[in-house]
Amino acid sequence: MLDIFRSQPLERVTLNDKSIINYLELRSETLKELSLDLYNNVDLSFILNFKRLERLNIEYCFEVLLNNCDKKKLHLKELKLWHCRFRLELLGAFINSFCGDTLLELSLNIDNISKKLIIDFCPNINFLYIKIRARPIDLILQTICELSLLKFLHIETEGIESQVIKFLSDHLISVENLLFNFLIDLKSLEYFTNNCKANLKKWGIFFRCDPGDPDYLSSYMNNYQKVHKSLKVLGITIRSSSDCQTEENLDLLLLKSQGVKIISFEKFCSSFYN
Repeated sequence: MLDIFRSQPLERVTLNDKSIINYLELRSETLKELSLDLYNNVDLSFILNFKRLERLNIEYCFEVLLNNCDKKKLHLKELKLWHCRFRLELLGAFINSFCGDTLLELSLNIDNISKKLIIDFCPNINFLYIKIRARPIDLILQTICELSLLKFLHIETEGIESQVIKFLSDHLISVENLLFNFLIDLKSLEYFTNNCKANLKKWGIFFRCDPGDPDYLSSYMNNYQKVHKSLKVLGITIRSSSDCQTEENLDLLLLKSQGVKIISFEKFCSSFYN
């Protein structure tokens, strides 16, 4: 393994073994993409020496550390922090050192991220994948809505779906591609389609329905398109009870006649990043 790191001009590395993490420093001049999945505490200060690094994916680190962190700064284009723990005082230092004006894509499920950290240190984000678990949620949702360059939003949540939908309906403006990766009920969908200000081109929803709901769903979707005239792709899958219809036989002919492509939610998710 050491010979490989010494001899090969590696540009992309995925690592899940902490015992060889020091070998990465041998590729500080070539590495462009790095994924770490370590299930350990890890000091990431060494990554600041990777001058060409553009994409950084860190998952399942028990605690992220920054020792001897100086004023070096990366110019990442993409950053993912998933199931990572930060002490509050280190999170600001991490964002300050690893993010900047070049960052375009951000994925995170960190509860203690603040509005100031995102707006001040990575204002040019056009793609955001976020899982919201903490309450109150208004600050993080307000931050999302204030990202004026944001075009792609992939959002997960659990237990606070209606609150998330209502806030985004009232305040979201710039997003053109939206993926709600959680179950939506009919009442929430009605509110969103009646009040959404964003002109969505691609929209993915995972809908929970009861018998009789599909007719309302079709009506709400058609009303949204009638107002906005922006939708090009609708990804939808239904979790149904009894004999409720599925996405294949929903009465969405009016949408289709206006050039809207109807696909399954699963297919939509797989193509959302393209």
